[in-house]
Amino acid sequence: MTTQDGDEEQAGVWADPRLRAVTGRVGEQAVVCALHGEIDFDNHGTAEAALVAALDAGAPVLVVDLERLAFCDSSGLNLLLQARLAADRAGTELRLAAPGEQFAHLLEVTQASEVLNVYPTVAQALATA
Repeated sequence: MTTQDGDEEQAGVWADPRLRAVTGRVGEQAVVCALHGEIDFDNHGTAEAALVAALDAGAPVLVVDLERLAFCDSSGLNLLLQARLAADRAGTELRLAAPGEQFAHLLEVTQASEVLNVYPTVAQALATA
């Protein structure tokens, strides 16, 4: 991953047949975890491993990039809610960025957007980091 300043940062990659997660630090203040593909009961462990590693990096802000997440069921939403609690305990602010139509609808229907910080883009999520 390359930061906005052009600095190369260490990245981690987790993958299974339907989900790829890539994490990397952006400067001193943030880690971005990009989720690509689908999250459901069968593969949410891949996303969980990436999120745990991202939290372990110890940055004040963790941005979860959802732009390329095509599908997420209730187990994936529960994972993100649990990640928010873990982030709170670690003193990290969890921010979701660029949710697609399906995930945005899931957030709305479940009212999870009331407890999760959601930003329209990754850039906006990083702007105040």
